[in-house]
Amino acid sequence: MEIQVNDITLHYVRVGNGQPLLLLHGNGEDHTIFTDLIALLARHYTVYALDSRDHGQSSRNVPITYQLMADDVLAFTQRSTCRPSVLWAFRMGQLWACSSRVSNPRSCISWSSPVAISPLPV
Repeated sequence: MEIQVNDITLHYVRVGNGQPLLLLHGNGEDHTIFTDLIALLARHYTVYALDSRDHGQSSRNVPITYQLMADDVLAFTQRSTCRPSVLWAFRMGQLWACSSRVSNPRSCISWSSPVAISPLPV
């Protein structure tokens, strides 16, 4: 799926049913870093995983700063049907998540290793 935000196109996937959960990858990666995790989480959540600007299938060769990426995350949550109650950020995605002030998620899980998935019902 694609959505226009801040004069760029963001690519994302939406899978599953339940509370919305937003996955943010790290710098130099794309949503596919979460492929196995998406399959597990989609049993309990509506999972949104996006490719940040200049990453994956989103707009390439565009201006890129951490603030622009954070603004994109905020715009994504405002323009899409994603109103995350859970936010799962990986590496630089953590910075984008914190900078974007994403609509007061109930849970913000910072993932740096597979053992961090234990708080979620999988």
